[in-house]
Amino acid sequence: MRVRIWPGWLAYSVVTYTFLNLPVLVPPIVDGFGVTVGRAGLIGTVLNVALGAAAAWLTFRHMAAKPALVTGFGLQALGNLAATTATDHLVYLAWAIPTGVGMGVALAGGYRVVVAGPDVGRRTSLITSAVPVTALTTLLSGAFVDLGGWELAHGVMGAYAALGLVAVALVAVPDPGRSPALPTAGVVTRLRNRYIASAWWGVGMSGVLLFLGAQLDQVFGVGPVGIGGVVATTGVVGFVMTIGVSRLDDRRRADLLVPVLIASGVLVALYIASPALWMAVAVIGLWSVTYWGGFAMVQAVIAAGAGADQAAALTFFQTPWSLGLAVGPALVGPLVDLYGFAMISVVSLAAALGSAWLFGRS
Repeated sequence: MRVRIWPGWLAYSVVTYTFLNLPVLVPPIVDGFGVTVGRAGLIGTVLNVALGAAAAWLTFRHMAAKPALVTGFGLQALGNLAATTATDHLVYLAWAIPTGVGMGVALAGGYRVVVAGPDVGRRTSLITSAVPVTALTTLLSGAFVDLGGWELAHGVMGAYAALGLVAVALVAVPDPGRSPALPTAGVVTRLRNRYIASAWWGVGMSGVLLFLGAQLDQVFGVGPVGIGGVVATTGVVGFVMTIGVSRLDDRRRADLLVPVLIASGVLVALYIASPALWMAVAVIGLWSVTYWGGFAMVQAVIAAGAGADQAAALTFFQTPWSLGLAVGPALVGPLVDLYGFAMISVVSLAAALGSAWLFGRS
């Protein structure tokens, strides 16, 4: 029997639409609130992903897929729409709280959709394809910033979340149909290195996309539409990669993961060192192959190693992954403010090598 997976895909898409708008939003936030690039990055991510990780944990224990998706979309709509009224960076940060909680709740609901049918590794890769596909919309986000500033961009993000709420509220959403539970101690122990490696890779990669817009703006003079176009280009490549990963078997995904992670760090270093815009765009396109492909592979490899606890293992994955994304800006942002964008490559390369080593040992 075929199981409807689009509600899970939509969960990824709505979360992605908020998260991947940040590279476009950082430059106008710097100008609008008068903060540094590092502080602008902290506004958009630290509480968002940290609270999202906590929400993913709690939701899996207490909510079925449909109420999780409805609640998650509703909180994201509230946070993004309310953010349009922010008058300073502290208010903006406060409204990031419901947005971040909603992201985690929606992702937990999406994971329940993933495990409601067979072949979880393949279904995870297919649903993850929502991430790069939604990245294409950042081209429009740049236009929204040009038309109405970061406020209009947040308004559109809130409207998309509200549409998601209506869509899932009107249909039956697949669910595993059993009482969910957190991963057993044995599963967590067995996957410990993979969880730690996921968090460390998240630390390294988070600064790349987050500060991409600021780097293109300050180094090459690229405007909002151009920044959105670069992020959208990564989406085209990423869509191909996630579909490709979904066609691999578990053994092939595991064999490719370590070299893909290493390549992700090397390409970041080449991107930051690029002396010309065309070269930087070309390298970031290659990097997106490793980032989106690696993101899908990491989740599939974790699911493959979890045995019967795939649902719980995937939901628990959001905790180390999101915390890694939270720590990344907190670490990279101040370094960028002090020493420049070159620090992105230092942190990314170290994180890529460390995570590859850990995955290799697992």
